[in-house]
Amino acid sequence: MQTGVAKFLKPKMFFHLVSFYNFMDSFGERYIRYNDFTESRVLPAANDSVAYYDPRSGKMRPEFTAYVDRLRDLQQLNREMIVRSARVRKELKQEK
Repeated sequence: MQTGVAKFLKPKMFFHLVSFYNFMDSFGERYIRYNDFTESRVLPAANDSVAYYDPRSGKMRPEFTAYVDRLRDLQQLNREMIVRSARVRKELKQEK
């Protein structure tokens, strides 16, 4: 935006770039939260299965179940980002 390059893009292409940037920014924020939990809760208890599993039921504790679910979410978002980036690259090549 600050360089003025946006003036040379068609509005549709500009919208796609903004949408892709926002998606990447959102992914980054989610990853930071996931990584913070990893560093504060997962790594310190790496050798202590009781930290992850309830000893009575043998089931994974809810916060770690959610942690695994967040990893799955990040994997899905990463796949979507790959598809979106390929689409944006193709559109940029067509802009030339």
